Amino acid sequence: MRILLSAFACHPEEGSESGIGWNWAYNLAKSGHEVSVLTREYYRASTERKPKELGLPNLRFEYVDVSVLPYWIPIVDVYPYYLCWQWNAFSQARRLHRARPFDIIHHVTFSAFRFWSLLFLLEAPFIFGPVGGGERSPMALRASMPRKARFRERIRDIGNLLPRFDPVWRLMLRKSARIAVTTESTLACLPRCRRAQAFVSYDNMLADAPCCAGESGRGKPFKLLYAGRLIYWKGLLLALRALASLKGQVELQFTIAGRGGEEPRLREEVSRLGLQAAVAFIPWTPRAEVLALHATHDAFLFPSLHDSGGTAVLEAISHGKPVICLDSGGPAVIVDEYCARVVETTKKTEEQVCRGIADAILELCTMSGEKWKEMRLAAVRRARYHEPALVIARIYGSLLVPNELDSHGLSDSGLVGKNSQEK
Repeated sequence: MRILLSAFACHPEEGSESGIGWNWAYNLAKSGHEVSVLTREYYRASTERKPKELGLPNLRFEYVDVSVLPYWIPIVDVYPYYLCWQWNAFSQARRLHRARPFDIIHHVTFSAFRFWSLLFLLEAPFIFGPVGGGERSPMALRASMPRKARFRERIRDIGNLLPRFDPVWRLMLRKSARIAVTTESTLACLPRCRRAQAFVSYDNMLADAPCCAGESGRGKPFKLLYAGRLIYWKGLLLALRALASLKGQVELQFTIAGRGGEEPRLREEVSRLGLQAAVAFIPWTPRAEVLALHATHDAFLFPSLHDSGGTAVLEAISHGKPVICLDSGGPAVIVDEYCARVVETTKKTEEQVCRGIADAILELCTMSGEKWKEMRLAAVRRARYHEPALVIARIYGSLLVPNELDSHGLSDSGLVGKNSQEK
């Protein structure tokens, strides 16, 4: 089939949004489809080189840019540029579609439900998603945020209400052949009349084959890893306070890999809590090096307050690493009780949530060796749910030709499961 992907962010060697865009492009092409990808000129060097290295002549990239605006503007961020990019992407897509029509058109990134794509206007089935962003940070956990961060969270709450007043966004939903959202919270942000048309599919796509990386047992000290941006809503202050409460009970080492505006505050908190010997900061490194850290750590600690997808969590379980996360957002539904400990936040104070994180760490440190091995194997099993062929079949449903669905042991009626529910 001829497929057109809209992937504003797309890079073969990055994670997060860029990794999502690339994984969809690569795996659709690897499945034998003829794939054209609309993305930014910024990614040209890597996206021109990689398909040649992989021998994928059926994967092509079309580059779209915006000349009238800078990429980033103070206060309003990247969003004015992104909306203008969508207009230009539509013009490019229309030209391509007229020259040789596409069978399916799919919006992949940005994977936020709030922003429309105009590609639904083309005469082909249009897929929107998986998209997220409807999650909210628990009100009680905003108490220790800086004033500016609390203000941003309130603005974000309001922003999640605004799309339903956007006629273009509402028309896009109405014209979509399939709408996939990552969480129930995002589903609730859609207009009531469109919720029955959408389905919840907690789907990130696995980049590599899952395996149990590193030693089978636990080391001393027990090594926890966080990988991602250092920003206020990732919940790292909660993690540090949980670690501080365990001083003298267990020997721990917490590695924080990433960079961001919250780093000075985190370092200050490490000093205040006396955790200098237990916490190590690693600056931003290439994705391959970050993934290699899983082999030298025992578990993954990801106390994010409202991630929609949690790509970092998927990467952790694909390396056979048990996860500790909060029950708010996508990470909690990527994992299950066999491979993770999910800390409750509903009607909990910050102190109670920190205690919950500490209890989860203590449990992982002290559980029997046999149970620990079972958790690692359960993580790998859970990761396999996100193998590319299964994700593509769940998201595309009956838009794929029947024999392609059958080759993966799925039919449209078989796409509904615990983590992919037609609504």
